[in-house]
This record gives sequence, C-alpha cells and structure tokens, in this order.
Amino acid sequence: MSAWLATSLAASSVLMLVVLMLRNVVRSRFGARAAYFLWVLPLARMLTPPLPGAAMPARPTIDALPLWTGSALDVAGFGPAAPANPAMASHSPGLASLLLLCWATGAVLFLLRQLACYHRFLGVAQGGAREFTRARGISVLLSTTVPGACSTGLLRRRIFLPADLTVSFTREQVRLVLAHETAHHVRRDIWANTVALLIVAVHWFNPLAHLAYRAFRTDQELACDETVLAHESEDALHPYGLALVRAATNAPHTAACLLGSVDHVKMRLSQMARPMVPLPARMTGLGVTLALTVAGVALTASTFAAEPSPAIPALFPRAAIAPTAVSVPAPELRQPAPSPLVGRATARMQSVDAAAAPQVDREVGKILATGRETLRAACGIHSRIENIDAPGVDIGPGSGLAYRCEAPDAMRATSQRLKNDAVSRITALNLSAAEKTRTLAMIESGFTRIEQDFLPEATG
Repeated sequence: MSAWLATSLAASSVLMLVVLMLRNVVRSRFGARAAYFLWVLPLARMLTPPLPGAAMPARPTIDALPLWTGSALDVAGFGPAAPANPAMASHSPGLASLLLLCWATGAVLFLLRQLACYHRFLGVAQGGAREFTRARGISVLLSTTVPGACSTGLLRRRIFLPADLTVSFTREQVRLVLAHETAHHVRRDIWANTVALLIVAVHWFNPLAHLAYRAFRTDQELACDETVLAHESEDALHPYGLALVRAATNAPHTAACLLGSVDHVKMRLSQMARPMVPLPARMTGLGVTLALTVAGVALTASTFAAEPSPAIPALFPRAAIAPTAVSVPAPELRQPAPSPLVGRATARMQSVDAAAAPQVDREVGKILATGRETLRAACGIHSRIENIDAPGVDIGPGSGLAYRCEAPDAMRATSQRLKNDAVSRITALNLSAAEKTRTLAMIESGFTRIEQDFLPEATG
C-alpha cells in the first residue's frame, strides 16, 4: 500500500508539472476548454490501481545444495537455517508506518481546514441573503456579505450575488453574470473543485500541488468564459469584460466558484480578445488531451508482481549427517575417505508448473545422489562381493558385483532421517498437489532403491 501510494504521489506530481508546461500551448491552439481538460491527467493517475507486472519465471530458480563432505563418524543434525540479518527487518516497517501516519494526519488536517473555510464562507454569505430568482432549478440569492458573484453547493445548488449588483451592473451584465455562474453548475465545476481539493489533500506537503490547484482554477474560469461566449454574439464581449472588472475580488480559493479574482482578470480579458477557436480545432484539442491522458497514465502506472515464496533451508546441510551409533567391532572400523561428490541439489523451490517438471526431476536425482554418498559413508566397512545378482553401488547394473554394507542398522537409520527431512521440506514447498505427490513418490522409491543397493542380500 505505502509503495503504491509513494509511486502514485510521485507520478501524479510529474504529470502536474507536465500540465503546467502544456496548458498555455494547448489553450492558444485548441481553446481554454481543451487546456482545462488536461487536468484529468493527474487525477486519472491518482485513481489508477497497480497494474499486473512481470509474471513469475516459467522455470523455478533453484539454489545449489551443499553435499555431504564429512565422514561417517561426524555427528550433526538437521537444524533450521539461521535468519539472515534479523535486525534489518525491524527498522523499515516502523519508519514506513511513521511516515504513513504523518502523511495521513496532514491530509486530514488539510481537509478539515478546507471544510471549515467553506462552511464559514457559507455562513457569512447566507447571513444577509434573500432570494432573487431561480434559474434552471438553481436558487439565486442576493447577499450583502459576499465579495462577488459565486456558485456553491454540490446537491443544493445556489448562486450568490452581491446585493448591489442590480444597481451597479446593467441589465445585460447581470444576465451575463448569471449565465457564467449557471455554466459552473451545468459543467459540474463545483464537483471538480471538490475532487481537486481531495487531490491537493493527499499532496498537502507538495508545493507543486498547491501551485497546480491555483492554475487549475484559472483554467476553469477561462473554460467557463469560453463556454458562455460560445453562445453569445460579439456584442456581448464588452459588457462581459466590464462585469469581470467590476466583480474582481481578492477572496481566497475554496470549493465555491467566484466570478472574478484580481490576479486572473487580466488573463481572462486577454483570452476573450482572441478569436474564438473553431469547432474542429476544439474537437482536435479534446482528442489530443485524451491521448495525452491515456499515454501519461500508461507510462507512469505502477505495477505489482506476485511475492516470492519464503526462503526454504537446504534439504541437506553442509555438515555431515551421522548415523545412529551401533555396536561394531573396533578393529574393523575405519573412517572412509571423503568421496568425490557428483553435484549440488536444491536449497529451495518456488512455485512450479508442468513446464518445470523436468528440472524438478533432475534436482530430485541430485538429492538421491547426495543421499547415496551419505549412506555409503554410514555403512562403515563395506566389502566387495561377487556373483550377487544385484544392481551394485558403483559398478553398474548387470555386473554381478556389489558392495555389502557392514553396518546396515546405521545405514537404515541414516536413510530414514534423510528421507524424512527431504519429505518434510518438499511438503512445505509451493507445489501443486499432483506435482507434490509425484515428487514425494520419487524420493520414497529412490531411497528404497539405494537401501537395496547396499543390502543385496535383502533382495537376493
């Protein structure tokens, strides 16, 4: 969760910067409404969940398994592997949780402050308000306390006008002011402001987000001007511009839509002086901004992948595995020399599918080869006998020669210990039921065959 949030905050910040760089170019070529639509880009990125990332490898990664290198008399057990660097895991989660708590606290405080400002503004505006008229289901109120014309309300839609508007403004200007504020409600701009404040809340620590919000509100007013003037004749430009100048105010930005602010009036008058962008160019601009939105989200989207399987200790530790002590005549006991080992087998397996079955078979073969070497040492003295119809240990099938184990009880005890350890660890792996059953059967039959190889008299 925290990783996705950090990635989303960083990516949306980059997209805010991109919009800030492109908005003036898009407005001059395709109109103010196309530039306003650009702000969907960071919003879409914030709402994009993690996308599926790279799939798990088709073949499992199998670590090397150390073989038995000790002697028959070395004593060691099957102990679990020691945890790697246990202190490492205790710090990162605590720091991440603390940062997440600080971020959430800041976001909540920002939203509470914005909500308090909005309700304080509504309380002041409604204090000296009286209903003036209704337009398209929207209550129009005259208030002695509002600094300028503004639109408020997500569900209960209202327009507040200064009480002296009908005196200081001409009839045409009042009509254009009402058209502008009504357009805010029709275009759902108050809803857009609420969503934008939520985005700023999650970016409360980011100065770029606050700068982007002010630019977003400017683009919103320019787009609303363009919407109103697109349905008016050129004769409406002059009274509309005068209404903007007279209604200019220094009120702070809230979710409400104010008609004009001092720092935006000059830009809005300059935009109004330009020729209206033709309809084909506006449609092209909307298509360009839509393409930019899709491309921006796709390029910055975060991904997830399946978590790796937990580490599984080696089936056979590096230390030797000793047989259970047995009574063997002392003169006949001697420590066998370490045998050359044939390979290394698996320490852990991740989830496998049918395509990985050949590799599993090879690794099981290596496990059995390791067991054979260990059991040979566990046999103590073993002498070569002839004319025994048995596969043999080192000589090969059909040779008529085999080795006879002089310590069969010790060999059987060691074989059972090796087999039990291998079975318990195979059971813990993330294998399918069918693959696990097949692998366990291979291990069982393999160790049984090794015991028979060392005890030819048992099958003869």
